[in-house]
Amino acid sequence: MKLWINDLANKPLPGAVAAAAVAAAMGAALFAKAARVTLQRRELDGPVRDEVQALWDLAGRRQAALIQLASADGHAYRAVLRAASLPASAPARISAWLLATETPIRFAEACRSLLEHSPPLLDTCWPALRPDLDIGIWLLETGVRAGLAAAESNIGSCGDAPETRSLRSRIDAL
Repeated sequence: MKLWINDLANKPLPGAVAAAAVAAAMGAALFAKAARVTLQRRELDGPVRDEVQALWDLAGRRQAALIQLASADGHAYRAVLRAASLPASAPARISAWLLATETPIRFAEACRSLLEHSPPLLDTCWPALRPDLDIGIWLLETGVRAGLAAAESNIGSCGDAPETRSLRSRIDAL
């Protein structure tokens, strides 16, 4: 981790989306922790227990996906760097920018989906873990904002590609 943070400070990659994805993965881990401890410590009725269990499972999946998206962001931006010398209308350059826009959108969507499933845990969280859950929420909310900021910044470089309209719709939905 120390090497990765050093690279973050001193090299072009990893970048801000990768950093935000790692932070959001920590938020998902805090969700998972709060759900696990709540399931162990609280007497929950069947439907609520099932919802908290489902949130624990989802948090684990989102944590893994967010780590993968941190890596995907580096791959996407490397493609942008490789295509930088191409004309703005070159298919390879447009394709690189489409991927560099898609990746932060996927990141923001992953964060948002976990946040949208959080109410059962918000209502039942083991009190000692509530600060962990709150911090997890903040990290995921920051992930949504970071993904949107990056996507908004990148979409202008996608040109008039047909995919741009779909990406814009997804940004607007977030």
